[in-house]
Amino acid sequence: MALQEDVKTRLWDQVEALLAKRDYAGLRQLLLPEEAVDIADLAIDLHGLDLATFFRLLTKDQAADVFVYLSSDQQEELIKLYSDQELSEILAGLYNDDLVEILDELPAQVAKRVLKQTDSSRRDLVNRLLQYPEDSAGSIMTTEYMKLSQNMTVAEALYKLRHINQQIEMIYTCFVTNASRVLEGVVYVADILRARDDQYLWEIMNRQPHYVQTTDDQEEVARVIREFDLLALPVVDAEHRLVGIVTVDDAVEVFVEEVSEDHAYMAAVQPAETPYPETTVLDNARRRILWLLLLMLSGTLNAIILRRYEAVYLALPMLVAMMPLLTAAGGNAGSQTTSVAIVAYATGDISGHDFGRVLWKEFRISLICGLALASVNAALVYARNDHSLTLALTIFISFLATIVMAKLMAVTLLYLAKALRLDPAMVVSPVITTVVDICALLLYYGIAARLFNISLV
Repeated sequence: MALQEDVKTRLWDQVEALLAKRDYAGLRQLLLPEEAVDIADLAIDLHGLDLATFFRLLTKDQAADVFVYLSSDQQEELIKLYSDQELSEILAGLYNDDLVEILDELPAQVAKRVLKQTDSSRRDLVNRLLQYPEDSAGSIMTTEYMKLSQNMTVAEALYKLRHINQQIEMIYTCFVTNASRVLEGVVYVADILRARDDQYLWEIMNRQPHYVQTTDDQEEVARVIREFDLLALPVVDAEHRLVGIVTVDDAVEVFVEEVSEDHAYMAAVQPAETPYPETTVLDNARRRILWLLLLMLSGTLNAIILRRYEAVYLALPMLVAMMPLLTAAGGNAGSQTTSVAIVAYATGDISGHDFGRVLWKEFRISLICGLALASVNAALVYARNDHSLTLALTIFISFLATIVMAKLMAVTLLYLAKALRLDPAMVVSPVITTVVDICALLLYYGIAARLFNISLV
């Protein structure tokens, strides 16, 4: 459980005071009962020798756990400052998937030193994991899992569970394979504990477990774990041999990563590889400026449209006052649909085959929302403009048409992005506001010109 802010501040004050007094024994005792993530949080501002001193006070088990939660810059600092022996001890306590994730973030020369301090058999395994495509099941899986044979009795399985001689990340779910490592089933420790000692595992195991291929996208892995409430999901190769598992904590990390990425794209910002406090001003500007330049295109096109319909808004100045409300309503309507649909697609609630169903549903939603917004705005315009029925009708039709258009366009762009194998958040959110603004102005002034019979020539 993460520390509350006031508790964290008080603990940091104690850490700072003990470091200043060089009371390392007292500091070690203070850190002993704390969670790894909280210790890493306390060390967030420590660098160089202060960080190395702080880290050396931790027990071996603590050090390995805390190391995973440190920033990549701090991990790199410690690797450079630590002796080969100290580095080997930390690496020995890391799970393979965590080690792979850390190596992915390190500069080549530093990563080379880390691999050099890893024993040869593990080094070969880690190198294989590093070769899987980025963001694939193979790149996030761990190779530390409990493997059993279907011909084992429950008593034999229990004996093996009690005498594990290797590091296992997930013990609650056991995976049943044959001599060639082909996945045959899954059995849970709870089922083993409830069964008779003389029963065979093939009698109690699930013969049709959910699994993914090494090349499957990590989003699909996270979706399967979420949909079927799994603690661990087996990963198999092309021959259906078990090569690793993805645990629920890794799935949560994927969800957080994907949500953060989608939020960045939806705000028209290129996602950063490092946390916000660690990114420079120039890096932040570089990732934002391209999107801002592209979105500026909307303003240019809007100016062209306004010049085209100059005769309309000169004849009806009231239309200019309502224009920001109309474009904002259209943009908001499109963004609502985009946000809901992207999440539904990411979580598997809708798929590529549901285009017609989603479009029909959003059309009905847009009619209800559009009628509500159109009625309110038309009534206000009617009351404030000498009860002009034609002007009120212009506003009513424009708002209704814009809301319907925005929501249907959001769905269409989402499925188009998916068909083109693009990230919907990257394409839909920045584009929808631009396109809706342009279409809304064309509808708005086109309807006004028609109803008021204004010539554009």
